[in-house]
Amino acid sequence: MAFPFQVVYLDKVFRDFESFMRNKTGPLGQAHAFHFDEFKKEATAKGSTWYQFMLNMIVEGMLEQCWKYPVIVYHAFSEDVLLIYWASSRHGDPTKFSKTLIDLDSFMEEGQQYLPRLDRIRFCAYWEPPANAVVIWPAGYDLDTQGKRVFDPNDRTDHLTHRAKVRDVGLSINDTDSSYVRVPTEEHGSFVRRGRTYRFINRWGWVTSTHLDLPPQIISQEGQK
Repeated sequence: MAFPFQVVYLDKVFRDFESFMRNKTGPLGQAHAFHFDEFKKEATAKGSTWYQFMLNMIVEGMLEQCWKYPVIVYHAFSEDVLLIYWASSRHGDPTKFSKTLIDLDSFMEEGQQYLPRLDRIRFCAYWEPPANAVVIWPAGYDLDTQGKRVFDPNDRTDHLTHRAKVRDVGLSINDTDSSYVRVPTEEHGSFVRRGRTYRFINRWGWVTSTHLDLPPQIISQEGQK
């Protein structure tokens, strides 16, 4: 597909990451909690899947905040609660980002949270200063990004995309009748909310703690920059 990989180094977006890697615990993110069922209802009312609705809220918040340093956004579930986190290696002001999320009816509370197990979190967006809101999409097995791709954001064990089957090819990115989300095919995307246009970049995601962990195809891409 037509967009590149976004490489995110965890030590660049998490404070005290070395301590976390030693102790496997630590308050590495600011969390916003939502009643998931209510969140889905809000998304449906807007004619969107919950996942795309979440991405739009995150993109809007990032562009309103416009941080001067890298920020990673990820989500996780705790039973019937959706948790949306943001994290950075710096202490920063999240007021404008948080306001976008707090304004939702499904919002419950926010606060500092311990990082869930790494296999339970889903990285979904990255702020690339000075002005790029990047939506991170999961690649498939062996970093397969070929063809039209879909994935099931409700699957809490498998966060990989798969080549779309015939019945999925016609899916709209906001098809609320399907459990699958179709990955966009264009690198640049946008949406309009409250009369303002928000623009973002689509990229495949590779999140790592070291450059030694980069697969050959990503090393090749990084070398071309």
